[in-house]
Amino acid sequence: MSYLNPLEVWFVNVGHGDSTIVRFPSGRIMMLDINNCKVLDTETQGELLEAIGVGVMEKMLFSQGAYSLSFNEAARMKKYEDLLEDPVAVLKNRVFMADEGEIFRFVTSHPDLDHISGLYRLHYQEPNISIPHFWDTANSKSISSFKNRDDELNWLAYQDMRGSSVPPQTLHKYRGDTGEYWSHDNTTVLSPTPEIVLDANSREDWNHLSYVFHISHGSSSIILPGDASIAAQKEIVESYGANLASVVLKAPHHGRDSGFCKEFASLVSPDYTIVSVGKKPSTDASNKYRQHTRHRVLSTRFQGTMHLKMHYDGSLELYNHKFERLDLHQDVSTQKAGR
Repeated sequence: MSYLNPLEVWFVNVGHGDSTIVRFPSGRIMMLDINNCKVLDTETQGELLEAIGVGVMEKMLFSQGAYSLSFNEAARMKKYEDLLEDPVAVLKNRVFMADEGEIFRFVTSHPDLDHISGLYRLHYQEPNISIPHFWDTANSKSISSFKNRDDELNWLAYQDMRGSSVPPQTLHKYRGDTGEYWSHDNTTVLSPTPEIVLDANSREDWNHLSYVFHISHGSSSIILPGDASIAAQKEIVESYGANLASVVLKAPHHGRDSGFCKEFASLVSPDYTIVSVGKKPSTDASNKYRQHTRHRVLSTRFQGTMHLKMHYDGSLELYNHKFERLDLHQDVSTQKAGR
């Protein structure tokens, strides 16, 4: 029976963007967002330079190619870059354990490029990976100019997938909706509602309409909130209250302070909070999440891709990129240092 299998989650270290892969006890795979990143993007690079103590002027000169990092600075930057992983490689090597497989449910949490970068490759260049169902939001976002050709290709792939009359089947789901497969996978859509989508489209606030999922397995549960806005989180708090309590929380909007909602974090009150970027000197909310997290706040920036196993009896296992256990609480001093 499926309850004998764990709920498994891979929090893929893709730098500035986001990508989370879930294998349900049923065996079905859900991929929430993709960012095909193996090099540091400009924003993350700037944040890391700030984190290692490079001054504002030096950062600007470095971006212009007029400043050379010291040996120690360059080594620290390379350390972070080496931890980045290709989410398609994680799919093949750790989830499928083969070069082919099915992403039963691909979800675009919201239409920002750092959450859809890699769709072109997945849709057009990986014929052995099938996607029967494509979850999208009813957003009205449009882009007329792009920073580079890759961004344009990924945006065009996104538009192709969401408007196609052939598989994958495009689905727009809202809070309260139910369905055989995701109900069997104990997955609940906490947000958006039709009203939230309407409001987000009118204000062009794409984070506001982000999908927020609650997934349970036995006595354990996890919340995956995409880039949900503070306003959306407060609306979820009003609707679900104490029912939000979960063992693991993926921090909204990469763990940035701009996405931190005290009421939401307090009610979830997780054992573990996962941030997909932090710790950034000026915009990181890891310390705030730590006040509402029982055990540890962990970042893919420092731990690399993390692998979570949640068992039906309530026990869990959490591993870093070295396959070291993170749920044994043996290195709390490292946690306090923001790692």
